[in-house]
Amino acid sequence: MAVAALPKVYALSMKQLYAQVIADVRDGKAGTIHPELYRAYSENLRKGVSGVMGDLPAYADLQTQFEANVSRFAAYKAFHATQQLVRQLADRDGVARSPEDFDRMARAVLNTFNRYQAAEYNTAVARARTAKQWQDFSQGDNMFLFPNLRWLPSRSANPREIHIPFYNRVWAKTDPFWTANQPGNLWNCKCDWEETDDPVTGDNPEGIRPAKGLEGNPAQTGKIFTDQCTYVQKAGKGTEHEALKAMWKDNFNWALEHVRGKQVRNPGIEEEINISRRGIKEFLNQNHDNYLVKNEMIRHIESVLSKAEYMGETVFGSRVSKIFKTKLCGRDNYIIVNYNDERKLNLHSITASSKVLTGIRK
Repeated sequence: MAVAALPKVYALSMKQLYAQVIADVRDGKAGTIHPELYRAYSENLRKGVSGVMGDLPAYADLQTQFEANVSRFAAYKAFHATQQLVRQLADRDGVARSPEDFDRMARAVLNTFNRYQAAEYNTAVARARTAKQWQDFSQGDNMFLFPNLRWLPSRSANPREIHIPFYNRVWAKTDPFWTANQPGNLWNCKCDWEETDDPVTGDNPEGIRPAKGLEGNPAQTGKIFTDQCTYVQKAGKGTEHEALKAMWKDNFNWALEHVRGKQVRNPGIEEEINISRRGIKEFLNQNHDNYLVKNEMIRHIESVLSKAEYMGETVFGSRVSKIFKTKLCGRDNYIIVNYNDERKLNLHSITASSKVLTGIRK
């Protein structure tokens, strides 16, 4: 399976977006992170991840982690792009540029960030694919039948030398080598690997330092991009707060458009679960140890609710709730849906605390 190229539709939509972004920056309406830039970057990277993971139940938790991760990466990228555009409003001497000069400079900035997107997209696809393979490689039967992994040569016409010493070498799946070294730990890497029962090769080379921002085995860390990436490293202290705001608002608006008013059936109960504006907001505002991943789950909430395990009903005061178990970042989490005054079930929140099971009844 070849590493995907940046879809042409993305490049076209970005060109169409330029005029709006430039006008917003010129008029002081862009904010700290331009929301449309963020949306373009994040949706593109999400599509790269989902195209690999396939929205399949076996990879659902990892897919949600990856989509939250690339969206945060996109928020930091949009921050840098927006701020660089703001700086182009004046020349080095602080003199305001003419509309024509600003338009030219701004388009050059956007084109540069757009070119970066190609490598970022390809790398996100490659690392998602690596993680999906690793999850499959780690299954019990596969571990028994094929205990080792062979590093396959790059498909690139001009492979970089740094991975060449690994070509056709075999390591045990349990070797610590794989925690830091996998196909995809360099930008635009086109290497591959395969399971094998061939013996481990002798005198294997030591691992290399991954590219900044691509550290760790993504299947184990749940991250495509790490905080060592340039966008995060060169951002100010307040950027995380701005990134969270941009992500929350985008998730909220997406959910209002795509899942508000939907009714979901779960095989464990007879009633339908309604998704309301209030429920969406409550779900997104809920505190959680994995806040970003939890909020990303709203984009998959119909599938999650339909497949979650029904645990039973609880009563707290006058409130009656039904509890459903699902996975989030590898841990059991519990989705709470409440009856409203009309005795209709509504999505409410999610928690990692098993205390919600206290007094539960079927």
